[in-house]
This record gives sequence, structure tokens and C-alpha cells, in this order.
Amino acid sequence: MKGLQKFSLVLAKLLEVLHWIGVVGMAAACVLSLTAKDYLWTYLVPKFEGEFSTYGIYMEVTGQDISSIMPALTLFSLGGIVVMSLMAMVFRNVYLMLKTVNGTNHHTRRTTPFQHDMVRMLKEIGIFFISLPSVGLVMCIVSGILMGPDLARVGIKLESIITGIFVLCLTQAFSYGMELENDVDGLV
Repeated sequence: MKGLQKFSLVLAKLLEVLHWIGVVGMAAACVLSLTAKDYLWTYLVPKFEGEFSTYGIYMEVTGQDISSIMPALTLFSLGGIVVMSLMAMVFRNVYLMLKTVNGTNHHTRRTTPFQHDMVRMLKEIGIFFISLPSVGLVMCIVSGILMGPDLARVGIKLESIITGIFVLCLTQAFSYGMELENDVDGLV
């Protein structure tokens, strides 16, 4: 069991770091799409297949000229920064929760999952998952205003809302467990 716990800790931290690297990559793509359009147009766009996608948010670019692809890349990379940041925070919270349960988190006194910080982090994870489609919705509105529906279409997959609702329900169970544990501690 110890091996699985250690593997989970390492994997959660690795995924958090990779998502922060993704944030930096999205920021670089945004800056390049604004400052080095000719370079991107010459070297990267010939390999472009018409769609950007990350975590259930996708943008189809129908125009194949520089005036349609570069604004789409800018808009998508801005949304990608937010999406990757949200997912990095999800994995950060998972890592901290695993450390708390293992008893290696120095900020908590107990190793039980039924404590205030665990409930708070679970609630944050649920909110982060529910926030993902809202980023896509904002991208839909902005791309419709700036580019028009003929040049780029943004789509949203809503699976993350279901995941977020599930995690928020789980939060209620942990909150109830915390109350029960406090009641038992008060009786002893």
C-alpha cells in the first residue's frame, strides 16, 4: 500500500508541474501569435490541421489565412492559460490531500481525511471542474464578437460539470464525516 501512496503523490505532483509548464507554453503561444506572426505563419501553420483543443474546449478555424488563424491562436492560448492553471490547481490540491492523509503534510495536525482543509480542497476541486466550461463559453462569445462565426467556432464538452458536481457531493460527505468525528472526539 505504501508504494501506491508514494506513486500517487509523485504522479499528482508531476501532473501539477506539467500543467504549469503548459501554462508557460500557452503564454508563449499567445505572445508569439501577437509578435511573431510571420514566423508562425511560415514554420508552424503549414502543420496546422484546423483545430485547437484542450480539456473539452476546442476551436475550429475555418479560414486558412493569417488574419483568421493568428487571432484564433491568441484567443485559444489565453483560454488555455486559464484552463491549464485550473487543472494545475486541481492536481496541487490532490497532492496536498494525499500528503494530509499520509500524515506528511506539516500544515495539519491529524492524518484523518475528515478535517476542514480536506473539505475546502475538495470544494475547490469541484469549483475548478465546473469553471472549465465557463472558460469555453467566454471563448465562444469573444470569438463570435471578434472573429465572427464564419472564421472560428468554439465548442464545449460538459463532462467536467458532471465531475465537478460529483466532487461537490463528495465534499458534503466529507463535511458530514468531519462533524461526526468532532462529535466522537467531544464524547471521549
